[in-house]
Amino acid sequence: MHTNRYQSMPDEEVVALARHGQSDATDYLIRRYRRFVETKASRFFMFGSEREDVVQEGMVGLFKAISSFKDEDQHRFRPFAELCVTRQIVSAVNAAQNHKHAVLTNATSLNTPVRPGVQDVVLEDTVADTRDLPSKLVEDKDLRERM
Repeated sequence: MHTNRYQSMPDEEVVALARHGQSDATDYLIRRYRRFVETKASRFFMFGSEREDVVQEGMVGLFKAISSFKDEDQHRFRPFAELCVTRQIVSAVNAAQNHKHAVLTNATSLNTPVRPGVQDVVLEDTVADTRDLPSKLVEDKDLRERM
């Protein structure tokens, strides 16, 4: 590996080499920015995930920064990488937040008719043992309180 060679170069030049297919330049940048990504990731929590999952999202953002950085458009790589890493993490956190309530959002009510348009039979009527259903427990409690 030519890591010593890259240490004396500005990041923008190393990125240019990485974009031209030098995988050791990409590896160098990933190693160089790993701690930065870990620090950035430590400020976020992603529901249903471990810390390393957030770090991996940040690494995806770093890889996107390396592959899309254009020196003529952006003058410095580090602020661009920080923006890409942050956006990737925030997008992943928001996506995880949106799926947090999926069970409740996609739940089917027990009062849903078994056959559309026919209100006589609902899903609750098809359950074998209805004693422990929340609606029955509430009804039983109300009945006991009235007695």
